[in-house]
Amino acid sequence: MPEAGKDGRVTYTFGAGLPTVVTSPMHISIVELEPGETLTTEPAIGDSVRWELLPGTSGKGTALQSLIMVKPHVSGLDTNLVVTTDKRTYYLRLISRETDYMARIGFSYKANEDARWTRFVAEQQRAKADRENAQVVTPMVGDAIDRLNFDYDIKGGNTVVRPLQCELHKGPTSASGRVKCELRLRTDGQSGMKVTIAGDNFGASAGTVAINNVAATIQAWSNTSVTFTVPNVANGVYQTQLKSSSGVAANPIQFTVLAAKLIPVTFTVNNATPTSRRDYIFLTGNTVELGQWAPPSTQP
Repeated sequence: MPEAGKDGRVTYTFGAGLPTVVTSPMHISIVELEPGETLTTEPAIGDSVRWELLPGTSGKGTALQSLIMVKPHVSGLDTNLVVTTDKRTYYLRLISRETDYMARIGFSYKANEDARWTRFVAEQQRAKADRENAQVVTPMVGDAIDRLNFDYDIKGGNTVVRPLQCELHKGPTSASGRVKCELRLRTDGQSGMKVTIAGDNFGASAGTVAINNVAATIQAWSNTSVTFTVPNVANGVYQTQLKSSSGVAANPIQFTVLAAKLIPVTFTVNNATPTSRRDYIFLTGNTVELGQWAPPSTQP
């Protein structure tokens, strides 16, 4: 059954029956096609003598709508109309009456409605899945912060290479796990001092250690620890590079070569001009410990 709208438009469901267009002389009835639908041929009418068909359009772009304007010359006529488009073929019955007529005739399309419902249901399912996924809390595993235990002390051994903290990593190939340690290392010292680097996968055979590309003398070498003597280089901040016997380089470590052993010093200035509050006393020198700053003299 057609549905009548408040704007005078009568809507038929396409494919549900034979649409009947009621017309009247001295009036124009408009057949509206689907927006975006275009005619492929001129509409064919059974009585082309007593009926008049005029083309028209409404809108623009993708909303452009093809219109067919129908006008009978007299009342009491009954014929048919065939309209072919790029989407479908319309079969309509045209009748003319003295006074009664339909101003506008349009169509609803079940296929479009089904597609809209399919999209709507799919969107509802996606929204439901998004809500459910948003409520899922992935448990923290492995070395997650809530499973770390820092309630322990590490004592004994050499304080130079004593671990600050340890973490146990368990993998599919190791039931007991492997201990990886972060070590307390000395990062400064003067030439001739022995320094230990700790880590992992150094190899059993001795490789090389260089500070500022100057080779250091290796004192001891193991897979996890290397002890070397700081070479004779000028004081400054350098990159220390360790390489295994096979030539694989470890991550470089910044090391400060000191001019001399750091010891506390107390000094007394005799016969100095009396100082006032907020005066400064500068200690001159040309060492890394003093930022390699060398003014000409000590000045109050």
